[in-house]
Parts: sequence; structure tokens; C-alpha cells
Amino acid sequence: MMACVAEQLEFGFEPIAVVSKQGVFFPSGKSGGVSVQFVPIAKVGDVAPGSATTVVLDGRDIALFNVDGAFYALDNSCPHQGGPLAEGWIEGLTVTCPWHAWCFRLDDGRMTLGDFAAVDAFAVRVEGETVSVARSPKPN
Repeated sequence: MMACVAEQLEFGFEPIAVVSKQGVFFPSGKSGGVSVQFVPIAKVGDVAPGSATTVVLDGRDIALFNVDGAFYALDNSCPHQGGPLAEGWIEGLTVTCPWHAWCFRLDDGRMTLGDFAAVDAFAVRVEGETVSVARSPKPN
């Protein structure tokens, strides 16, 4: 919803943030000094390269992917019919839902076949052997 609001406004410059009743949206991906809270969710060795696992963050299933040592996190539920994305096929930076083959980009959660569906994507931070995921999804 927030991305739609930002796209409809014509500023004549790039805004730092758009504030609305729904919250604060940072269109450039910058947090404007707002800190992102990361939660330790797994160890690096828990997810082998080329695989994924399901972790729970604040009661929400998150698919955690390891692509050649780089970690990505998406909401685990495909918007089509709730298929578990962590059980899908990983090819490059794309995961294919195992139920009906909807494909999503691991970096931003957008569907590869069109802009009509997406899943929440979460920032991931690796410090030593600890993999942490942002408590809130990335802005769309």
C-alpha cells in the first residue's frame, strides 16, 4: 500500500520518507536513521548452501535460504495457495513454489512472472556463525 502512495505523489525530488496513517515508507530503501531490529534465527551451518529451512520469527514462518553462502529470508507462504516456499526449488536467486510453480526473487520477494503477487522479504545479517533476520519486512 505504501509503495502505491509514494508512486502516486509527484515530488520533483526524491523524498527521504513518506509519512501516512499506515506508517513511514522509505522509497529509496534507506531507513532514515530508523534502526532495524535483527533477531538471531539460525547458525550458518544449519542451512547448507543451495538449500532452505523454515524458521519462526514472532509466530510467523520464514523461509531462510542459503545461496552460495549468501542468506535470504522470505515469508514462507506462497500467496497463491499457501505453499511452503522453503520446500521449493532454488535456482540462482529464484525460488519456485513446490505446489504450483509460482516463482519469487529471493532478494525482494517479487514474483518473476509479473507484478501481481509478492511475498515479504526480510533483511538478513550474518555475524560470525549467527544468522539474524530483521523483525520487520523490507519496504516494497
